[in-house]
Amino acid sequence: MGHRPMDMAREAQPMSVVHAKASNFKISSDELAALIEKAVLEQVATDRIALPAMPKVAARAFTLLRKRDFSVAEVGAVIESDPVVAARLVHLANSVAFATFSKLESVQACVTRLGARELSFFLMETAARQLVECHDPRIAQICDGLWEHSLSVAILSHDLAQAVSGMDAEAAYLAGLLHDIGRPVVAEMLLEAEGRLLGKRVDHWIMPSKWLGIIVRCERTVGPAVTRAWTLPEAVIDAVAMCDQYDRSRPYRLANVVRLANALAASTGHDVTAKSDEGTEARIDEGRDLIGLDVDTIAGVMAALPARLAGRML
Repeated sequence: MGHRPMDMAREAQPMSVVHAKASNFKISSDELAALIEKAVLEQVATDRIALPAMPKVAARAFTLLRKRDFSVAEVGAVIESDPVVAARLVHLANSVAFATFSKLESVQACVTRLGARELSFFLMETAARQLVECHDPRIAQICDGLWEHSLSVAILSHDLAQAVSGMDAEAAYLAGLLHDIGRPVVAEMLLEAEGRLLGKRVDHWIMPSKWLGIIVRCERTVGPAVTRAWTLPEAVIDAVAMCDQYDRSRPYRLANVVRLANALAASTGHDVTAKSDEGTEARIDEGRDLIGLDVDTIAGVMAALPARLAGRML
């Protein structure tokens, strides 16, 4: 999958009329989009969402890591059971983020090098990436560039939180990584709703921008449901739910940091839904003033992003 912001001008040609075979009548693409949105919103409102389970390897490794005296050998053995995950772990442990160390080959040695904190980040990235990098071409089109965007926001959220006394940088990383995790889940719901209305699976999106609009409107409900199902900290769940607006009554709310990180990512082109504009700069200024970060701190965080992102783009 390509790693670039979605060009909203690059639209699939809409169908002017759609035959709904199950009901034997014709409806326009706009009418079909409205019906699909209604079906998805009803699922969200009535809590009838098929939430994705955390991948087994990540879930088992997390269970071990939560033990105070976890065994490196046990964690390594779990990761080795999935060759793809094991290869990504070895790549990360030998990346620019750990460039001062000698090259490692074994998973066990890599687990030791990373330690519990970095290993937790890696496992959550593994779980999130499985959702984000969908092989369905229709969902991939909507989520184009989402993985790079998610990592960018995670890194920026972590580094911004580190600059504020008392903020949980680890929770900030997780919240940034998962802030758009509802998007691929809603995209799958859209496909299923479309299939039910048409009486079959279809091979194209009728109008990508319409689907993206529905996804953006629904993802703040679905995303927290995913993070809750994955038993993440309440602060992370709250940030995923509330990062669309700044909370001026609670300047150090984690959601504020994620919103600022999202705006900073957009300013560098790491945003799948929007290009940098005056609104982006206004969100950056508002967030910086609200959280109390100076221009030099923001500049330092931004300068470090390319190298840190390269180290995690496995």
